[in-house]
Amino acid sequence: MAPSERLANRAAEGKRNVQPARLIEGQRTFGWREALNKLEIAYPVRIK
Repeated sequence: MAPSERLANRAAEGKRNVQPARLIEGQRTFGWREALNKLEIAYPVRIK
């Protein structure tokens, strides 16, 4: 999908991406430590 098509879809539908999210086996996700720290602050009882 070309960048101009993405911008048109975003403007029309209000979404960043029209395709469903999917996990790709073997790929790494970065930023978990920061995300968990923010969740710990927001929900101190729920995250352990």
